[in-house]
Amino acid sequence: MVQTELNASPSSSRATIYQLWVAVEKCFEMDAENQKVIIEILGDVTIENKELIEVKALSASLTDNDIAFWKTLYNWTQNTFDINNYSLILHTTQEFGSTSTLSEWNKRDKNEKYDILKGIYEKSESGFTKKKKKDEKAKPSKVLLLQRLILNEIAEEELLRLLDRLYIAASSLEQKEYYERIKIRELKGIPQNRQNEFLNSLLGFVSKPSLKKKDMWEITYAEFKVYQESLNSMYCKESKFFPRINSHELNDEELRNYEDYPFIQKINDIQYPQVVRRAVIDYLSALITINQEFEKHSFPLDRLQIYLDDSLDVFHRKYEVHSYNCSNIIEDSKKFYNEITTREIPQMEEFYQTPHYFHNGLLHSEMNNPKKELKWRLDKNE
Repeated sequence: MVQTELNASPSSSRATIYQLWVAVEKCFEMDAENQKVIIEILGDVTIENKELIEVKALSASLTDNDIAFWKTLYNWTQNTFDINNYSLILHTTQEFGSTSTLSEWNKRDKNEKYDILKGIYEKSESGFTKKKKKDEKAKPSKVLLLQRLILNEIAEEELLRLLDRLYIAASSLEQKEYYERIKIRELKGIPQNRQNEFLNSLLGFVSKPSLKKKDMWEITYAEFKVYQESLNSMYCKESKFFPRINSHELNDEELRNYEDYPFIQKINDIQYPQVVRRAVIDYLSALITINQEFEKHSFPLDRLQIYLDDSLDVFHRKYEVHSYNCSNIIEDSKKFYNEITTREIPQMEEFYQTPHYFHNGLLHSEMNNPKKELKWRLDKNE
């Protein structure tokens, strides 16, 4: 970006911190391994080949002659990047002024946006002409100088191409609200009493770059994910109580709904009707926990898969042992069933006291999967 007296602006500590929080949120929004967030000292936050955001933390209304808007527009006309790869976003805490023609900006196409700019500029020139008649020494304002540069020295075709991609995100959240939004959106799996520490650590990571260029630094997708994972392991060490559900006793009619399920047929294969009701309750309870409760706790499903894989590994090992020692298929299969469903079960890393119903319900669910070829009936060693 070419820097001149017209676009250089001192930033307050408040504005700088706000810019960094925007950068933190954009780091979470990276969705490709080759992406990076680029932070420029003078205010831009960029997701490479996706968005370029100019961040403004201002309280005054966004009027037609707002210096922040015109500086941003001018800065973007001076960039040498391929504009076709970017959406351009003015992210400002300002509200549109009540009489501002910019308030309709996001509803207009590029030609209408150009007409809005031209109308503002012509009004500014008209006002300055009147002022000049009263005071020959009057000088054009910085805003008018910017408007002249943009509308008189930038090729209309180039300006239209830029305007087609420019969005004004006015009335953006204040810093405190922004901070809370990041927590709600991105930190669901972090214990609530540690979320502030987590976010402040991320802010430190984003604001302490290894500067390779004088006026910018960058954070790659890979770097951010590695640091995020390190924080996850640090701040998620506190275990939570396993979510409890209100399971109800099934009546006979409800129980019959599951007669044809493979996991029930496999219990029938070992002639063990006494455990069917409990098996159905465990099965339903596990499904409800996964589909409803885990979503509330933002439990990562890859951890669930690891837990399931470990449980199946134990199942297969014990199945081989029991099959090898089997003398009476039905009776020994019942013993195998009892051992698996009553054994000391592994605990999920994130929770205290993982219940038997969940472990057993997962196994019953896997019995329904024909690819797994699981069964309770032992293969007698002949």
